[in-house]
Amino acid sequence: MAWKRYKDPTSGDEFTADERAGTAMGLKPLDKDAVDASDRPLAPKPNTDKAGQPASKSKES
Repeated sequence: MAWKRYKDPTSGDEFTADERAGTAMGLKPLDKDAVDASDRPLAPKPNTDKAGQPASKSKES
């Protein structure tokens, strides 16, 4: 199974998914590591501002 890192086009969050799943969603893989040193998929990375608040909410305010 080939893990790839992707970026959610709506929220900007980064996540790891199987290459086939990402292609099925119409996403292009990022040029970043998708697994840790033990070959486990990395956890999602939310898109936040400097205060740690979701970036999508900070733009609306």
